Amino acid sequence: MIEQVNAKVHSSKLSNVQLLLRDFVTDGTGMPDASTDYVMLFHILHAVERVAMLEEARRILTSHGKLAVMHWNHDSNTPPATRETRERENSFVVFWRKNSAACRQS
Repeated sequence: MIEQVNAKVHSSKLSNVQLLLRDFVTDGTGMPDASTDYVMLFHILHAVERVAMLEEARRILTSHGKLAVMHWNHDSNTPPATRETRERENSFVVFWRKNSAACRQS
């Protein structure tokens, strides 16, 4: 798939697209802090380290960057959250909202 997208990028003469194939959870994105304007995460509810993925997305986003999280279909195989996981995720969401609001005001 990366080869197909890369071919489309080159044929469209786009210079602002960077394609990466890596273990996002283990290795992170490899991108500098506050270097990205838009991050898309797909089906992260299936990931064991979904909070780590959100934290990495936040780290690389610019102060006015946007994050899109897509999980389009309910899946009964999505692992259930434990109480500890839910509390950690809820704390992160509150932290994210607080900081995102501050970014929009500046």
